[in-house]
Amino acid sequence: LCNHKNVKNMEKKGNLETLKTGFIYYTITTVLLTAVFVSYIWGTSLAESLKPCDWAYFIPGALSQSALFALIPFALSLPFLLIGKRKLLYAPVLITLSTLLLIFFVANGKVYSLYRFHINGFVLDMLFGGAAGDVFQFDTALYIKASTEILLLATIMVAIWFLCRFIYRRTNYV
Repeated sequence: LCNHKNVKNMEKKGNLETLKTGFIYYTITTVLLTAVFVSYIWGTSLAESLKPCDWAYFIPGALSQSALFALIPFALSLPFLLIGKRKLLYAPVLITLSTLLLIFFVANGKVYSLYRFHINGFVLDMLFGGAAGDVFQFDTALYIKASTEILLLATIMVAIWFLCRFIYRRTNYV
């Protein structure tokens, strides 16, 4: 009944289920990142000047960039699924890396909306350099707001994982 072969088959089935759930998570993360990229220009004069053919170019471009960026956490978390008994680490690693990626691009969008350029060495030097206290005045309210936004994004990414598990178990043909 419970020989080595049956245990291996059950383990492979569990890994396959987790991998498929991870792929659904990758797909939803791609769509979410695309929405973040579109939000960079939404409501600006640039968005108002775009014609339908421009949007037909911009949306697939944003989607393809999102797919490439979302592939990074998906690929980096795969070894945890495929190697030994580290399967339990797969979901936390995937969720954590995806959350960090989302936080980075949301922060990048905030920088872009303020300065009309993306995070670069200049911005990082202003933020973390020796004169950072002279350039930026961070107060407690700003720290609370940033912490709340980060917690909200992390909660959304965890909720998406559980949604993906529900979708996989509900459909079971993905």
